[in-house]
Amino acid sequence: MKIFVNQGWRDADELAHIGDQILVEYEMPNGSTALRIYEGKKWKPLSYRRIPRKWATELRENEIRLIGQPQQMNKRDWDDFHEEINLQIAMA
Repeated sequence: MKIFVNQGWRDADELAHIGDQILVEYEMPNGSTALRIYEGKKWKPLSYRRIPRKWATELRENEIRLIGQPQQMNKRDWDDFHEEINLQIAMA
């Protein structure tokens, strides 16, 4: 799917649905990724470090892994961060 965010259309993956909400992870041109929740005709940003338990549980139960490459982080640290986030989800 594509979503319009940060002044452009971005490739995005639907990760999970809860009620009328959809959690997506999208990729920026520089390779970084971010999370958004679609709710009531609006996209709301979601921090990788503060994924609500209901979403973490949904991701864990459906065995969905995040790309987890946030923009604020140096690219060489992405692999470690990715594992940290997926561990957080596994423990939800």
